[in-house]
Amino acid sequence: QQAPFIFFTMMGSMCQFALGTVITAETTQLVPVDMQGTLIGIEHSMFSVARIFGPTIGVEVFNKYDGVYGVGIACAGIYLAMHALWAHSSRRGEGKDKLKST
Repeated sequence: QQAPFIFFTMMGSMCQFALGTVITAETTQLVPVDMQGTLIGIEHSMFSVARIFGPTIGVEVFNKYDGVYGVGIACAGIYLAMHALWAHSSRRGEGKDKLKST
């Protein structure tokens, strides 16, 4: 009974590690070399905060808002907010090219 839990926990951890590495690699290209250490420190602190408070928030959402449906609604809300931010920045012409030129 523990094998599926261990498997899915391990797979989730591997995905989180890969995503964190990709995010760090992409964002360090957007800042000057002398600011990269600061950026990495801020990113790692944000990742730590997510790992500390994320499970607690997830359990609270699961318990208070009808189980899986509440978690799904929360995930959909986050997705829609991120999509809206992305669409807004695309319309304004902000992106990787504009950030690199500054």
